[in-house]
Amino acid sequence: MEEKDRKEGLASGEFYDNVGLLEEAQRYQTSERFLEILHTNFYSSDYLLSAGTGPRLLATCCSVPRLYCGRDINPGSIHRAKEFVRDWKKYRDVEPFKTEFDFLEKKKLEIRFDNAGFSLKEAFPKTMDSSADGYLASELFLHMSPEEVKITLQEAQRTLYNSGRVVFTVYPTGKEDSLDKQFANLAGLAKIERKSIIKDGVINIQSLARKIKSKNPQLYEDNKKRFWLDLQKIRVFQESQIEKMCKDVGLLLMDKEDVRCGMFPFAYRLVYSAQVIK
Repeated sequence: MEEKDRKEGLASGEFYDNVGLLEEAQRYQTSERFLEILHTNFYSSDYLLSAGTGPRLLATCCSVPRLYCGRDINPGSIHRAKEFVRDWKKYRDVEPFKTEFDFLEKKKLEIRFDNAGFSLKEAFPKTMDSSADGYLASELFLHMSPEEVKITLQEAQRTLYNSGRVVFTVYPTGKEDSLDKQFANLAGLAKIERKSIIKDGVINIQSLARKIKSKNPQLYEDNKKRFWLDLQKIRVFQESQIEKMCKDVGLLLMDKEDVRCGMFPFAYRLVYSAQVIK
């Protein structure tokens, strides 16, 4: 990630290090369609590596492949993942976990966590071996610079086994219901100009939050969790930009689909499936 982005808090871990398990998980929306995509791509995987971890999607990620490793740069995310592995039975009928557990039962998959490992590291550390054949980056790229996204895709291509699968999510710009458009609409309700909070694909959430708090405290409270107004910044991408990155690094795009779930289920969100070709 660019040093400028680090200093400005694009990937700030303050929220992720302090929030509780249920509060973080329940801000996400899980969909059976997204779980089906994960199942389709990783059902035959021997070793699935996830960049970004936590309780959400953990039941699926542990029960579909043979082995699972979740990596995260935020200690809080690792802590919540381990907490969930220890106490998962008490969350069995609590959303968003219920959707996952019901899906696994529908697929007749054993619910297990004995194959899970966690590591406090970046997505692709320099010392990473090439034993993985699956890679998941769900809700990760919105925290990254374009340079880091390309490096991540490049490392997936370089280190995963031939025919390994890569699944990642992106919030693209340029649509009527794109994420940046949704944030601009929220800003408009408080009479805040788009250009003051969105620049070069980066949505400055903290700047928006401060301005809304000042102008309309009730609007802030009503939208705090839905828009994750306690984060720092997030980024949207052009679809063509992401697809060119995949082509440049040699990943074969297999499919893309607008699946409305994740952090911002009200916005245009693409789930990409790609294959490693050596």
